[in-house]
Amino acid sequence: MTEKDPKATRWGKGTRADSGAAHESILDAALCCYKKEGIIKTTVEHVAKEAKVSRTTVYRYFKNRDEILTGVVLREAHQVLQAMQSALKDVGDIDEYLVEGMVFCLQMAPKMPLYRFGFGVEGAAMTSRLCFSSKELYEIGGEIIEPLYQRAMEKGQIPDSMDPKLIIEWAARILLSFLINPSPMTKTEEQQRALFSAFIKPVFKQNLLVSNS
Repeated sequence: MTEKDPKATRWGKGTRADSGAAHESILDAALCCYKKEGIIKTTVEHVAKEAKVSRTTVYRYFKNRDEILTGVVLREAHQVLQAMQSALKDVGDIDEYLVEGMVFCLQMAPKMPLYRFGFGVEGAAMTSRLCFSSKELYEIGGEIIEPLYQRAMEKGQIPDSMDPKLIIEWAARILLSFLINPSPMTKTEEQQRALFSAFIKPVFKQNLLVSNS
């Protein structure tokens, strides 16, 4: 933990916390509330009570309950994508990375604490809305895709017309659709890999042929 700021917000029962620790404590409290109350019914007051702080303290770190949920989603997204990057560090081609990355995310995401509450019947609509309105989530995707995109461009493996932002947008929407509505036809890694390979790889090859013609 970093050195404590003497002006830091009082935390819990008379203790103090730096802003980073306070931020994480609020997210931890929110996750506990989602388990107890569900995402829709969880209020800032619930989160404050679980964290043992006042609502005013929570509002110092988050504007509203939507921002709290976004924070929980982003934290878990970071964890999934960091694990994915480690697992796929030797995959260099962008089409292969997309296929394996999407399979990895679909296999790991259901194991994360938020999944049952964030992508179930009750919380799916709210979670989806916040995901697609979060610039931070797209920035995380950009940090992964853009280096792969640049390498593919340098090798002549991808045309200029294929915008990396559109790749991120497409991949995010496909992943969310599978997380919210799992298909009985694509439960296993092998089934998911076959599906994504069938649709992703031909697109890259076709666009490359068009750009070189």
